[in-house]
Amino acid sequence: MRQLVRSQNAYRLLETANAAGKLSHAYLLTLDDEKILRPFLKECATLFFNEDKAERIIRETFSDCLIFPKENGKFMVEDAERIIEESALKPIESTRKLFVITDFSKATAAAQNKLLKLLEEPPQGVYFLIGATSPFSVLPTVLSRLKQMEIPPFSAGQVAEYFKRNRTYPEKQKPFVSACAEICGGKVGLTEKFLKEGLYEPLIEDCQRLLLEGEQKLSKNVKKACELETKKYLFPALSLIFKDALLIKSSLFETTLTNERFWIKKVAEKFSKRALIFAQKQISISEKELFFNAPMEQCLQVCLANIYSHA
Repeated sequence: MRQLVRSQNAYRLLETANAAGKLSHAYLLTLDDEKILRPFLKECATLFFNEDKAERIIRETFSDCLIFPKENGKFMVEDAERIIEESALKPIESTRKLFVITDFSKATAAAQNKLLKLLEEPPQGVYFLIGATSPFSVLPTVLSRLKQMEIPPFSAGQVAEYFKRNRTYPEKQKPFVSACAEICGGKVGLTEKFLKEGLYEPLIEDCQRLLLEGEQKLSKNVKKACELETKKYLFPALSLIFKDALLIKSSLFETTLTNERFWIKKVAEKFSKRALIFAQKQISISEKELFFNAPMEQCLQVCLANIYSHA
């Protein structure tokens, strides 16, 4: 995790600000990956103190770095009240006191409002490092008091390397790590879910049926694919398959889904280059429609029907 965090610009900006003595009193780090938001914030929190405190911060046992709420909890008014009380006390082991809050996008409005005055005028030596998976549910009055940093998704390559170094999934899922990282858009938590629950293979099997069993079975296969948990990842998976098919058709060999190459060759044979290029644009359109709450089954049916018409 440390290598992933230190590769991010936000970490480097905090590091530079600390070295120059220009740390702001309150930061909001937005990271759309709930699984790693807490460990990400803890790694960043180590920058506020001497290096010898780092391991205790990560273990959440350092007295001058308090982390709220409890693991898997929701930030409530009671947490805000405790922070207010603690902020009035002097640091015990250092010259700073840091409050880490994750995930603030789930905090109640009452809890957020409770911290307003403290965020605006914290005591000397008191800092805040707040994390959120989205800034939209953070009150505007709170946002105005925070220095905001948006953390972009990790690259699929970075996530794949992380999981290859840190085995937290069944051995049989090892060949699918890179593909899962691509399909999951570089999200560590989602990639871990795919690997632990074995979601990759059923998803790919659905894609194979959708693309190789023809238009006559399209409606049936679309309906079946949309009944499964993996339906929301069909478009990213299909996009990768069409990209790989285009690479194969162009006589290039460095494809992403290497374990599926044997049948993606059939996709390359079935669709023209024009259709494979058109597929990317059509998938992008369908994903936008899905974002604005269009029915998944309808989006997928229309998308693939249009791609088939260009075959």
